[in-house]
Amino acid sequence: MPNENPIDKDFLFLVECFKGFDMSRGKVDMLAVASALGYNNPHSAGNRFKALAKKHGFKVECFYKPASTSATTPSSSPKIKRAPSKKVAAKKAARSDAKDDEDVATQAEKDECVQDDA
Repeated sequence: MPNENPIDKDFLFLVECFKGFDMSRGKVDMLAVASALGYNNPHSAGNRFKALAKKHGFKVECFYKPASTSATTPSSSPKIKRAPSKKVAAKKAARSDAKDDEDVATQAEKDECVQDDA
């Protein structure tokens, strides 16, 4: 399929958009379209859809989140905390080492002051 026509690709994409159209919302479900076409990011599919809509002059909106049927709100869902990257960990370690060096220097100055007073 090296000579596949871009118009054919657009047509197949729009067919998936029609399949993913949610009648209750009046919008295209980009999660469904993206999964049907193998997109890793539904926003990429949405961008393609918006470009085609602009090119062909139709006004249909799209959405990315499923309808909320549960009582939980997105803000009440637990946040997943990621481990810091290697760069962040290295910066924190460097700051910690610098802080330790300052503490040692401050303690040495205090010891000198105590010896001078004696």
